[in-house]
Amino acid sequence: MNLITTLLLLVIVAVASADWNADWRKKNPIWRGVHIGVGNDASLEALGRQVPAMARQGLNALVVEVDYSYQFKSRPEMNDPNGISHKGARNFTRLCRENGVRVIPQINCFGHQSWAENTGALLTKHPELDESPGMYPGNKDI
Repeated sequence: MNLITTLLLLVIVAVASADWNADWRKKNPIWRGVHIGVGNDASLEALGRQVPAMARQGLNALVVEVDYSYQFKSRPEMNDPNGISHKGARNFTRLCRENGVRVIPQINCFGHQSWAENTGALLTKHPELDESPGMYPGNKDI
């Protein structure tokens, strides 16, 4: 299975919860959300402890930026052993749904693959996807 297929499967999994999402949309014509980055189970659990209080204040959507901080099984070359586990993600999603909060996962696929001197996992493991190979050594001036 190639990387594009894996990313498409992530979309299919999201579509599988279409019934819950359709019901959620009917109940929430106005979205009140926040965008927050998490990188491991501990940070996801800490955010989860805040979900009930945020929901009581009117929050109904969370954009959770995971990027490649996930323990991928289907793409072992992308696996982050210190990232979010499947179990952690499922528990967090269940907690959010119980509180009427929609989780919108964010993974920077092709954009934002570099930050300062660090190159993201996608281009590190698949340099053939770099749109400007060799143009920015060490990410200088990117």
